[in-house]
Amino acid sequence: MYCTDLEETQWQVIKKILNLQERKRKYDLREIWNTIFYLVKTGCQWRMLPSNFAPWELVYYYYRKWCSLGEFDLLLNNLREKVRVNMGQKAECSLGKIILTDAGYRGEIADKIKTAFGYILEVVVSGDKVNGFKPIGKRWIVERTFSWFDNYRRLCRNDEWTFDSAEEMVKLASIRMLLNKILTGS
Repeated sequence: MYCTDLEETQWQVIKKILNLQERKRKYDLREIWNTIFYLVKTGCQWRMLPSNFAPWELVYYYYRKWCSLGEFDLLLNNLREKVRVNMGQKAECSLGKIILTDAGYRGEIADKIKTAFGYILEVVVSGDKVNGFKPIGKRWIVERTFSWFDNYRRLCRNDEWTFDSAEEMVKLASIRMLLNKILTGS
């Protein structure tokens, strides 16, 4: 058993959201999820997974299958809404399509991003440098989240071969963090 393994309540949340069907399998789907979370946390290569996990080929098969079916997106959206409601907030994010950036993203690049993706860039500039460090509103939330991602070794270095795979790893780390919030109730 590893510290990355799912608690029973976390597993029940995943099963309910993804509507996973119970059937006889050589390797339980919970074990597949535990292996994927181990991979994201430790940063190991697929072929270097410990032998007490399901075979890496099988885990990778499910990973690719769930990626292509959008299962990680579904799970992430549902968990985010559940955590927000538990915290007494609206289920939908308040920022929507606003992206918080620093002063380097002004002008033409902001217009290109808005045109291409429909996102609105909100530039956050620190004001008072004389009095030392002071967190800047919502930008601090973004910086804090990046520091949490550093706890997942798979995200510390960009070793993924494709952008899509890197994005899925970020989603999995986010899913794991949200599952932990549900477990602790915070």
